[in-house]
Amino acid sequence: MQVEWTAVALKQLDLVHKHYADISPKLAAGIFRMLAQATERLEQFPLSGRLGQLSGTRELIVSGLPFLVVYRVREEEVAILRVFHTARDWPLHLGAGDDEPVGKDE
Repeated sequence: MQVEWTAVALKQLDLVHKHYADISPKLAAGIFRMLAQATERLEQFPLSGRLGQLSGTRELIVSGLPFLVVYRVREEEVAILRVFHTARDWPLHLGAGDDEPVGKDE
């Protein structure tokens, strides 16, 4: 199964990296690596995350980090929808088009 990132999720990942890079580039690189490794595992284990708070989603808790990866399992892919810090409020809904992976045509 292929893992695809939505534009919204990629933007959030970039913001996370920039925030931590201001504190420590080494810390930012470590967080980025851990998030990437966690989401890569979804290729083989797409149902490893718990059922999500929003219908049709799953949530991957990233061990050792205060981040949650929200994703949706489709026929041939896992779509990463959001990456957010667990101290933040959960979004009540996804915006229109927020679950479309980058580079995918309808």
